[in-house]
Amino acid sequence: MTGKPYDHHFKTELGCPDTAPRNSRAFNVTGSRTTAAEVEKMVKKDITDGNLYLANTEDFLTKLFPVDASIVDEVYKKLIKKEGTYNLGKKLWKGLPITTEKESSYYQPFVEIVESIRVASESLGKATLCCRWIDRHSKYPKSRDQDAAIIRPDILCVLKMEGEEQKKWEGLGDIEEKEKKPKPKPPVRRSKRKNRGSARGGGGGGRQNTGGGEGEAKDEKEDNNKSEQQKEMAAWWLRVNVPIEIKPAESKSAVDHVEQLFGYMRQVLREQADRCFVPGLLLSRRGLQIWLCDRSGVLGTRTPIDIHKNPKGFIRVILGCSLLPPERLGWDPTMRLCRQPINPQCPELVHSYDPSVKLSDYHSSLYNTNWVIEMPSKTDPMKREEYITVRALSVVRAECMSERATIVWAVIKVDDMKTKIPPHHIYVLKQCWRPTAGNHEGDFFPEESKTRDIHLGRMHSYEDVKYDGDVMDTQKFIRQGLDHFLPSVDIINANGKRTTETLQTAEGREGYLDITLSSDHARVAASTCDLEPIWRTFARMLSEDYGWSMKEFRDLLEFRDLLELLKVSDHLITAHELLHFYGVLHRDISSGNALICPLVTDGVMTTEGRLIDLDYAKRTERFVSPVLFHAKRKDDTPSNDPATIEACRGAFQIIFKKQAADDDVIDAWISSASFTPYITMILGYNPSLRNSTITGYDIGLLEENKKLPDFSTHTTQNRQRSVRHFFFICELHPIKYIQATLPYASAEILSEQRMFHVDGIIAMHKAVHDLEAFFWVIVCICITRCGPGGARREELRPGTLATQETQQLFLIVDCFFYTEKIQRLEYNKRKLFTKNDFVGYVLPHVHPYFERLKPLLVRWWKILRIAHQFPSFETIHDWFLDALRDTISEIEKDPFEIHPYTANVDASRQKDLRSLQYFPNLNSTSQESRGATWDSSPSKDLLSHSSRDYRGREFKKPTHQDLLPQGPPPPQDLSTPTQAPTAKRLRRRI
Repeated sequence: MTGKPYDHHFKTELGCPDTAPRNSRAFNVTGSRTTAAEVEKMVKKDITDGNLYLANTEDFLTKLFPVDASIVDEVYKKLIKKEGTYNLGKKLWKGLPITTEKESSYYQPFVEIVESIRVASESLGKATLCCRWIDRHSKYPKSRDQDAAIIRPDILCVLKMEGEEQKKWEGLGDIEEKEKKPKPKPPVRRSKRKNRGSARGGGGGGRQNTGGGEGEAKDEKEDNNKSEQQKEMAAWWLRVNVPIEIKPAESKSAVDHVEQLFGYMRQVLREQADRCFVPGLLLSRRGLQIWLCDRSGVLGTRTPIDIHKNPKGFIRVILGCSLLPPERLGWDPTMRLCRQPINPQCPELVHSYDPSVKLSDYHSSLYNTNWVIEMPSKTDPMKREEYITVRALSVVRAECMSERATIVWAVIKVDDMKTKIPPHHIYVLKQCWRPTAGNHEGDFFPEESKTRDIHLGRMHSYEDVKYDGDVMDTQKFIRQGLDHFLPSVDIINANGKRTTETLQTAEGREGYLDITLSSDHARVAASTCDLEPIWRTFARMLSEDYGWSMKEFRDLLEFRDLLELLKVSDHLITAHELLHFYGVLHRDISSGNALICPLVTDGVMTTEGRLIDLDYAKRTERFVSPVLFHAKRKDDTPSNDPATIEACRGAFQIIFKKQAADDDVIDAWISSASFTPYITMILGYNPSLRNSTITGYDIGLLEENKKLPDFSTHTTQNRQRSVRHFFFICELHPIKYIQATLPYASAEILSEQRMFHVDGIIAMHKAVHDLEAFFWVIVCICITRCGPGGARREELRPGTLATQETQQLFLIVDCFFYTEKIQRLEYNKRKLFTKNDFVGYVLPHVHPYFERLKPLLVRWWKILRIAHQFPSFETIHDWFLDALRDTISEIEKDPFEIHPYTANVDASRQKDLRSLQYFPNLNSTSQESRGATWDSSPSKDLLSHSSRDYRGREFKKPTHQDLLPQGPPPPQDLSTPTQAPTAKRLRRRI
């Protein structure tokens, strides 16, 4: 916010862009397999978004790889004594090329060297992790995620795992033990000169040299055996400790050759739910660079370590990968695996980095792995309670390198599992890396929500995660307060071009589920001190509500169709209104954040709506008075001058054709010239008002004694204003990258320009934008679904080709829900509003099942146009609810048969609840699919590359003139300083 904050409701200052959710870059695990090209694209996006930093190499090693120097010296001495491992005279490691351009010639020698370092340290008994280094350049690591990208790191440091791989692991150890023993030299037999010729010719003298040949062949066989053992041993992404990328060419800059390595580090974060960060190594010929990937981006060493000239530095890094405590290598010590099969009375818990872990302990998939996590008690924050994850509801953002990395589980209390008879209460546990400078999600819940049910998600407890008394965050816990700076080198930007500037987007733009989109905007930093990483803190929140996405609604009893969808909508809008007047704005309305929750423990027919996920909410403690409060306190207000009240009332009746109005309306009308076109528009929306006296509520005004929250002074969570950056989510979009709710977002938020006003005022996120998002959620359901349960309409199912009849439907859905072109989406939404085209172009494509909702959609559409044209419209929640409740009343009067899909919905809900409530009896050994989750993504064949707008015209990048409203000049704000006739002027006219 610039300039003076306005001190009454009529003044509006120019503001800075509002904070919208920061973009996230993750791949969905519920659609088709992620490709390596998609991984590379997202990695490059991470690099160009200002999330890459460098640190002084020595400081990096001192703080992040604090290996005891005496251990390094001891290992160094052993390697010198061991023949050929490190040649002190030549300052070279054995077998490692120094001039070749062939990458494959590095793999085996490097593995042998790092394994020699690890073996040399074993006798010291200092290792905290049981790990080995293996060559994986020709074999993909295995994954339990069927949609994971098939990518091959060159070298991996993997943790030991018991089970079928144990013999192969121990076999490698046997070979290593043999290597430790000195190889006996073959006996040298002197032969006569005359026998040498016959030896070459294969005569009898050849036998005299047989001893040496057999010994060499045996050594070669053992080497090959070890290599084959390494190749046969399965490497799972679940057990990767550190990935390594090797390049035969030297790096010309600090960020050369990093894209592939970052892709492997992302994959580790994707597969390992208990990983806070991942270290990675990049060897460019002889230079070793260390990288650390956490949720604030990536941090690397400024200068590479010359492994030949600085062998102790190299040894220090390799030793750190097994000697450092697990939490210093990114493992989360606050969550443990529950061993399989589960004993409900005495579950066996183990950290995933324990060498006794078996593959079966991870269950059948990422979604079904059972973790035990502690949370504070609701009644006593000092008391800890254990919860076991039954099923993951969302893991699609776990791999994000510079984001919240939200993971959501359905959980039950361990004590309930031990002592109580099912069904158990289902909780929802969410963990994320929130911006440190911002608020915890739990802080946004009003105090009243703890004592009175207002249809918000009910919070049980929340905390910032600690280990050994220290808060786990990226700045101090992970990076140890390490100084950093931005690289000033050529970096490939999102458009594939190179730039020498440092790129950075603003903080705060991130979302919850389903789809992502690349941005074409970035900010150039003036200097390295201008931009700080978005420091993040590890946080968890436990909710008492489990439910299903809004699109999975069902019919209610008594054969009244659509009522669950509508009544849940009533609950959600009511919750949003109450939250809004507490000074909290949600800002991330989507179908995934609007839940249908069962009211009965084992039932599915009695439900209610709950609004969840306040991760991206903003809060204000500043409240302003409404229009009527200020209108009644003006000096020339008619109600202050009884002599003129009748004159003003007469003028009002003349202008509005004998329309009667109460004193509140007259006062507001006189206070601003904008009220004349505004009231005209209101009468067009509700012609029945002409038959009665208009009140303040009729024209959308709050009572004068109420207060409105003022969000205009809101800043981002890192106390900087956002720049323009775009994002979205939609369960229908085929792209597997994830960002916030774009198909539901207003064009004003996407462009930061108001739709009906050319005044330079930046559009700030307000209640109207959240309600517009809710409107788009319902429109999306009505156009893309065909009935209860969220079944996609037949025309939009995978493999369906567009016909002449469905071509316009495809175009509408593509323009507003499928498109990955942000400017195209923004342009279509803006054009739809300014040209008032919703009824003519979008409404006809509502599926027949939702035919009875058309009048509701039209009323909401008109309300939104009023609110956008007159931003001071104050009762938008009440008007939305009035329209909704009128529709419910109409449907209740005329019931019709229940939809056949409803039985399927009921059966699905019952099965879903029982699989959670009766855990582990029904679920612990099940190898079925992961069941209901909060992740959803469509088939890839739904992707459209159309470049037309919703009218079928070719879309072109809009100019500034195209963004301006067409037709007559738009009405002014209600908040515009008065240009209306004063009471004195009216008296003169009359």
